[in-house]
Amino acid sequence: MRSAFIHVGMPKSGTTAIQTALDTHRGDLARQGLCNPDTMLLNHLALITRFHPRGSSHFYLGNKGVSPAEAEAQARMLWAQVCAAPRDVVVSSEYLAAAHENYGMMAEAFVEAGLTPVFVCYVRHPVDAAISAAQQSVKRGERSISETVEAPKWANPVPTLRAAKATGHRVILRDYADARDTGVVRDFLAAIGYDHAVPNLVETRTNNSLSMEGAALAELYGAYLRETGKEPFPKAMIRTIPGTAFTLPEETKARVRETARREVDFIARHFGIHLRETATPRPFAPHLTTKTLVELLKKIGV
Repeated sequence: MRSAFIHVGMPKSGTTAIQTALDTHRGDLARQGLCNPDTMLLNHLALITRFHPRGSSHFYLGNKGVSPAEAEAQARMLWAQVCAAPRDVVVSSEYLAAAHENYGMMAEAFVEAGLTPVFVCYVRHPVDAAISAAQQSVKRGERSISETVEAPKWANPVPTLRAAKATGHRVILRDYADARDTGVVRDFLAAIGYDHAVPNLVETRTNNSLSMEGAALAELYGAYLRETGKEPFPKAMIRTIPGTAFTLPEETKARVRETARREVDFIARHFGIHLRETATPRPFAPHLTTKTLVELLKKIGV
C-alpha cells in the first residue's frame, strides 16, 4: 500500500525549511515516486481546511487573504492529487500540531484514499524550545525580555504525539538537535526513505536567529513605536545586528527542566528518544552596548 507521510510541524523545528525544500524539489521527488501536492502557498493550507477543527475559518487562512470558498477549493485540489498519486505522498503543515483531536478522522481519510498514514514530527528539548519561543516572541514584540524570563513558554508535543500514537499508525519522531547537526531537510528525507531523491540538495536557512543585542533593540523598537507611533529604525535591521546568541538565564532554564520533566520522560518511554539539550555556555546579557548602537547607526546611514 502507498504511504502518506504527514509532517506535523512543531514550532521552531525546521518546518519552513522542510516545506521550502519539498516545494523547490517537487519535480525531483515526483520522479522518485514521492508526490508533494501542489497547492497555494507553502504549509499546505488545504490540510487546515480539511482536517483542522476550525476548517476554512482558521485565522491562518484569513491572514493570507484566502476566503472560505477559495480554501474549500484548495482542499478539493489537494485531495484530488492525494488520491491520484501513483505512489507515496508527503504533506506538511505546522497547524496540524493543534489539530490532534481530529487525527483519527484524518488517518481514516488517508486509509480510505488507499494510503497508509505515517506521522512525522520533530521535537526539541524543552529548554531549547523555550529559548526559541522566547526569541521569537521578543522579535515580534509580543512579549518583553523580562516576561520571557519570568514565565517561559514552549509548545508541549505530548498531546500531539499521544493522539498520533492512538491512531494505531506509525509515528516517526526525530530529535531536532540531532537533525540540525546534519541538516533538517536531509534528515527528514532520510527518515521517510527518500534521501536519494534529491541528489543536489542544498540546505538553506529560513529564519535568522536573534542576538542578545538584537533582543534589546527589539524592546527599544517596540517601546518607541508604542509611544510615538513611528519606527525608530527599520525593524528588519534587528535581525542583522551581530552579537551573543539569544538565550535564557540559568535559573529560568532550571525551572523549564523541572516543569517539563514528564514531557521528556514521555518521549523517552514511548519513543526511546532522550532529548538532547543544546549546550549554551553563552551568558544571558540583553545589553545595548556602544558597539551595538554604533552598528545600528551605520546600518541606518547616520
